[in-house]
Amino acid sequence: MSKVVLNLSKMSLPQRKAYKAWKDQRQRCNNPKNPRFYCYGARGIKVRYSPRELIAWYEIEYAKRSTWNRPQIGRINHEKDYSLDNIELVECSDNVRERNARLGNPMPFKGIIQKDWKTGKELARFASIREASRELGITRKTIQNAIRKGLQRAPKLGCYFTKQP
Repeated sequence: MSKVVLNLSKMSLPQRKAYKAWKDQRQRCNNPKNPRFYCYGARGIKVRYSPRELIAWYEIEYAKRSTWNRPQIGRINHEKDYSLDNIELVECSDNVRERNARLGNPMPFKGIIQKDWKTGKELARFASIREASRELGITRKTIQNAIRKGLQRAPKLGCYFTKQP
């Protein structure tokens, strides 16, 4: 196979993302030193398209929706190779949700409780840190740090967070 040379400086953002995805797929499938090789190459998974084919496919799929947050290429059947008839463009969060449903989430998260830091009264329950972040307008990192470090109060927020029992 000849070396594929593409000019990244002339590519649009979706084209660069598609090319990076192709390179990452090839690494996982062909490089035994890649930390994810055991899930792909060691199981016989191959990449069955060229970067130009993937870029063309990606541009068509990307244009089908008006907005994307974090699009990713996912395999439809995880026992088969990366081929144009076995991949789909999905949101990162949907891809993670599907993987957790398929493989089981090794660390299920029961959710968090927001409590008033003066009274300790429960203010709200959230299914996830992401949901709490969106509803409260606080970064996920702030909530994660509050839970991880066991901060009993955050005066700027007027509350603290605990994991659901």
